[in-house]
Amino acid sequence: MGDEPVSDEPNVFIEARDQFLASISPKERALFSNCTSAKCLIEDIKKFDSLSKKKRWCKPLFTKIHYFSQELAPYFEIVGIVIQSNPEIAAIAWGAIRFILQVCSFLTFFDLLASNYATFFEKLANTLDRLGKEIPQYGRFLELLNKSDGKSSKDPQPEHWERFKLSLITIYQDLFGFFRSVALVFMKKSGGQKATPLVVADLFWKPFDVRFTDLLEKMKWHRKVIKFEILLIQYEQAKEAIEKLTEEQMRAEEERLEAKRERILALGAREFAKNTQSLGKETKAEWLHPPEFTQALERAQEIREEGTSEWLFKTPAFQNWSAPRCADESVPDNENAQSLLWVYGNPGSGKTVIAAATVEELRDSQNKQVFYFFFRWGASEFDTSMNAYRALLAQVLQTNRHDQNMLDKFAFVKNELSAGQLHATKRELVGLLQCSLESVGECYIILDAIDECKDNYDLVTDILQTGSNSNTKFLLFGRPNVKPLLKSVSTAQRLAVGRSNVHDIRIYCSKKLERYSEEGLLPLNADIAKLEDHLTMGADGMFLWARLMMEYMSSPALTPLRRVQIVTAVTMPEGLEKMYTRILDHVMQSDRMSCKLARWIIIMLAFSLQPLTENELRESLKVADLHTDKEAGDFPDFEYTIIMTCGGLLEVTTRLDPRYGFNVRHFQFVHLSVKEYFATPSLMMSNPLNITRLDSHFGIARACLQYLTFCLPAQPLSNALGQDLSAKHLDEAFPFSRYSALHWSLHVQSGLEESLTNEQPSESENVYSQYLNALSNFLRNRFVITAWIEACYTFRTNPKTFELNSWFSSEPNSREMLNITDRRTAELYQLTHELSADLKALEGDWGAMLAKNPSSIWEETSAFTPSKFIAYNSATRVHSIVDNKPPLTSCSSRYLCKISEVDSAGRFMGVLSIWPSRKYEQKIQDDPGYFYAFRPENHVYFSEWTARYEIWMLADCPKRALDLRISLDRGEILLHVKQQHDHKSEWKRSTSERWKIQFPASISPTCSEFVILRDVFS
Repeated sequence: MGDEPVSDEPNVFIEARDQFLASISPKERALFSNCTSAKCLIEDIKKFDSLSKKKRWCKPLFTKIHYFSQELAPYFEIVGIVIQSNPEIAAIAWGAIRFILQVCSFLTFFDLLASNYATFFEKLANTLDRLGKEIPQYGRFLELLNKSDGKSSKDPQPEHWERFKLSLITIYQDLFGFFRSVALVFMKKSGGQKATPLVVADLFWKPFDVRFTDLLEKMKWHRKVIKFEILLIQYEQAKEAIEKLTEEQMRAEEERLEAKRERILALGAREFAKNTQSLGKETKAEWLHPPEFTQALERAQEIREEGTSEWLFKTPAFQNWSAPRCADESVPDNENAQSLLWVYGNPGSGKTVIAAATVEELRDSQNKQVFYFFFRWGASEFDTSMNAYRALLAQVLQTNRHDQNMLDKFAFVKNELSAGQLHATKRELVGLLQCSLESVGECYIILDAIDECKDNYDLVTDILQTGSNSNTKFLLFGRPNVKPLLKSVSTAQRLAVGRSNVHDIRIYCSKKLERYSEEGLLPLNADIAKLEDHLTMGADGMFLWARLMMEYMSSPALTPLRRVQIVTAVTMPEGLEKMYTRILDHVMQSDRMSCKLARWIIIMLAFSLQPLTENELRESLKVADLHTDKEAGDFPDFEYTIIMTCGGLLEVTTRLDPRYGFNVRHFQFVHLSVKEYFATPSLMMSNPLNITRLDSHFGIARACLQYLTFCLPAQPLSNALGQDLSAKHLDEAFPFSRYSALHWSLHVQSGLEESLTNEQPSESENVYSQYLNALSNFLRNRFVITAWIEACYTFRTNPKTFELNSWFSSEPNSREMLNITDRRTAELYQLTHELSADLKALEGDWGAMLAKNPSSIWEETSAFTPSKFIAYNSATRVHSIVDNKPPLTSCSSRYLCKISEVDSAGRFMGVLSIWPSRKYEQKIQDDPGYFYAFRPENHVYFSEWTARYEIWMLADCPKRALDLRISLDRGEILLHVKQQHDHKSEWKRSTSERWKIQFPASISPTCSEFVILRDVFS
């Protein structure tokens, strides 16, 4: 149905044109001319003279021709695209169509072929119309090419493409073959037009429909080819669209996942930012939970005189330690030789001030991070390594709050490695500190008063390990007797304060003396330089000695001349003990009330079992036995009064109160050595205030008992306060109640232990007697004891008293030394022992309830657990409905088992008890081991068993409404025993095995029925 493919496609089109032109005469050929487009064709036809006069008749014919041209136009566009031919090829085809239409139009329209035929032109138009309908769908094909930008057509499969091009060429040839056939119908071979009869005859034998059937069949084949190509392109476009859609879906999915990842990262970033912010606030306060460590540094910086402490920075040891390590410097084998320096000195040598000066110096001179912590003995938030780690980590976090890497470490440890506690554990703190210091790089850590750290062995171990794993340098200050440092730190890493601070002491004394001279505290002719020499010599490197001496000289009780005399009397070095004695001698020169006040304050600070707040200390003056008409603690300036009365041995500081989470004011000694001066037995005899450990503990115990007896209301505390009772409210209303309630017995214990020493100062007998009087008043007032018990449970502690009997048995000499043989004293300690026993019983029976509701001690507790020490509540009446007497004389003295049940209305209670025989009871008492119940001689022990069932009417005064006794069948009992013990044969039973028996019984909810073994009673 077409020619074979040719290699040179444009030549085929030229040949078809030439064949068509050769079929017409030169005369007719002159009518032939190219036509540029289908539109041009229609316009030219309308101008034909033979048709212009028959417009109405020609209109439907023009429509058919127009349809044909519109169907054929896409074909030439595709030829131009696919074969890339010359545009003249299409113009020649359009010209040929115009030529045959023009020739046909010349035939007369009035000559009829036959009744079945119309005019020649009409016939040709109809043929073109049919031909247009058979022309392949090049328009659709062109649309697909335009949609795909020709991509599918330019790079299809080779066999498809060649077949398509062959179809295009063949159609061109077939069209021009059709044009030649039409021309031969209307033209002579010589080239002229045939006469009309001849044309009619020719068409008669072979009409248009038949003549051009072959052409139509060819067009149908071409139509199939194009349809196939269209399907192929559609498939390729669909495949491409699917691939594109899949690619877009995959891209969209990736974009969605990426967006999700970004959202997650953004959310994580926000969450991390939130956690990071929490680390700076909530976590710092809750998880790290650092103490108020800055106050110690600021206080030491405040008392430092300008120009002092600089001697340390000039020593080779310090310069070698503080020198930054070069980046390319190799780490020495002994890293601690450069990473650790121990500055040691005697108490009072000014180490704390030097440490504070070092922190300031390193921060100013080195571009490195500096962290610090100052230990302090006796302050729970400053005397452990754990609190030091908390403070150091808080500083690391604050300093590196913009370092994301550091924040990640904190967040990871807190969220992923934490044990889940509210506060970090010691292990978590140490690990985080070592990890964070590695990231910080070279930094400095200053630790003061290592000797005042309770667990300094663990501290030194952690320091050495941290120093070896990071570029952290440690500077430690402490006394020379710190054992862990003596074992771990080489001599090259130690630096003694010694007399290196003599110049600092002279600067300090010089400025103080100049100030005193200006204020008129010294004579006008006083030799300041000479006084400086005496003070410097007397201090002998003890900065605290110089400070206390200057404070002592500021006393308004001294005259200017007396001050000079005191200083010039110092002709050789003095220790701190002598300075403390001098200050106390000065205190003793005050009035009696001031001396008593100073003695009491010092006792409370030196021997209290926990630090006292300012309010607690002030409140304790109510029971300080000052013998003054002035209201205790009623001073215009309490702080100034206490410090001046105690000769400047005290100072005020603020500490975090762990009970309520806020800072409170405390009094404390200016130095740990002051407390040691009063607590050391060898120095007690020499202190002018005659303070001993024995007197102090019994004196505090006496004060605590008197406070509980006379200051705390002897009634329900919630009623006394007029509000719901809480530990905070009780503390605020009665500040000394917590300490008194929880510690008086511990001071008694400490006093009893001190009584074993040989020291018995003359004051002790009087103090001990006062304690006994206070104890007597306390023990003989059950309302006071009951209020004390309520206070203890309010403070979340069960009340305790010292176990006298166990202590006396382990220390037999104590009875004689404490005059326990005295009848009155012995009676008091016997009462104390009985109170201890009752408190144990109270804790066992009611401890859980009292912990939840301490005020219940005034209610049902005392009713159900009677004690001569606890106030009885008359509003609560207890009626016993228990009758433990045997129902019959043949029954045992005690029931085997007992159960009870209260009906749903709460009106009745049924009580069922099982009573074995007296013979059975005697057998068990004589031989508690297992016996063989199934032997005939043992059956007698299971006779005369009785069940007792009682019904009580529950009202304000319960009454027994029924008392029923039932004899139990011996056979039923033996059967039950056999079932219970049949799992062991007699020869397998151990002779040491105790006899045991369980007895099934139950009472119905209505109390009207009960079951014993297999029998039901109603």
